[in-house]
Amino acid sequence: MSKLMNKANLGVVDRLIRACIGLGFIKQGLDTRGLSGLLMIGTGIGMLLSSATASCPLMSRFGLSTRPEDNNYVGSMAKKVVPILGLGKLNEQSYVARNRKGVILHTLADLLTMS
Repeated sequence: MSKLMNKANLGVVDRLIRACIGLGFIKQGLDTRGLSGLLMIGTGIGMLLSSATASCPLMSRFGLSTRPEDNNYVGSMAKKVVPILGLGKLNEQSYVARNRKGVILHTLADLLTMS
């Protein structure tokens, strides 16, 4: 397990989203009674830990990364798949620039409505 946790494979936006979702799970878990509440708290703590360490063991297992500087970056894989599907060219930088704010705002809005 520690072998999987050594290499950082989470980008800044991914870490921020995981932290927000983790806090939302913990908040909802504290409001929920029983086993489901404990499971939600555990899931939230796990997401916060992966955000803090910048490493996700599941993504490491599949050789994926959300860090643009890595050669196994998920965005570069998408650029190879999109033309095959006939969806046109994917301009990764403009896509990230347009959607980064939208993803964060939607995640925060979802967290605020969870109660």
